[in-house]
Amino acid sequence: MTTYAPLLEQWIPETITVEFGDSRATAKVHDRLIGKRYGGQINVTVKPRSAATVKLFWTLEDVPRWKNTHRGNVFYEAMFNFKKNKLFMDVLFPGMHGPEPRGIGKCKLTDT
Repeated sequence: MTTYAPLLEQWIPETITVEFGDSRATAKVHDRLIGKRYGGQINVTVKPRSAATVKLFWTLEDVPRWKNTHRGNVFYEAMFNFKKNKLFMDVLFPGMHGPEPRGIGKCKLTDT
């Protein structure tokens, strides 16, 4: 079993890849933790908010947390703004006390 114990401030990845399907109705994400846990990209739920933004939702299941003394699911919510090329991300932990980790990042668009 692979062991990883991200600190709370590391739940927001420094780099994340978001790959949208042709119609922007589907998407996949990948970051360092997802790569270690699942070996590659994972599918996410996509919900349109406006012509310029979509909400993305995904869960990492049974992840070691808090120095590997607790395990549980970690819920991610993100909003991608196509006009501004920005991703706004929140991380939610069941039973978490205090503000959830948040991040905003500028995106570099690539064609694959």
